[in-house]
Amino acid sequence: MPSVTRRSPSSTRRAGAELRLIEATERLLAEGTSYIGLSVEQLCSEAGVARSTFYVHFRDKGDLVTRVAERMLDQLSEAAGAWWVPGADRSELLDATRQLVGVYARHRAVFAALTETAAYDGELRAVQEAMVDAHAEPLARFIDAGRERGEVRDLHTRETVVALVGMVQGACARLAGDDADELDRVAETITAITWHSLYPDQEAA
Repeated sequence: MPSVTRRSPSSTRRAGAELRLIEATERLLAEGTSYIGLSVEQLCSEAGVARSTFYVHFRDKGDLVTRVAERMLDQLSEAAGAWWVPGADRSELLDATRQLVGVYARHRAVFAALTETAAYDGELRAVQEAMVDAHAEPLARFIDAGRERGEVRDLHTRETVVALVGMVQGACARLAGDDADELDRVAETITAITWHSLYPDQEAA
């Protein structure tokens, strides 16, 4: 009979407290609290945990916000995965882009806080750079492989990657809100620009 690993009640409580703190951070940022304005006391009150519990899970406020950003990064990487599937058609690219835009929309407050503080916080800047790399590296491989097969335009890989990743992040930062129709329009626009940028005209048609 296969063994089953069971989490102890104490470990389950610890994991629950950590998740509550992460979710509390996102709520407070979404409500308009700035990253600088967040305090450990405010976070603990919002999450319903003791201050001592906070320091069981996080070194400081920066460590918590980094963890929040990393969770967003994991979701972005998963959503973007379908972008790099060889042979995907335009409708599949649109589906993948809509998921990507949806992740940005759900976490736009975190993304804004990350962008705001990355200029002076080295740890958060590293997380933001990792977010860019998560999109850039697989896209660069996809472009290089597509060029070898003759399926992708003869592009300058690095410059194309920087332009497309910047376009996605900039468009989502400014336009990805709560309106579903607007999210669809953003996804359709990003898909059209990406498709026509990567593929020769006869394939784009």
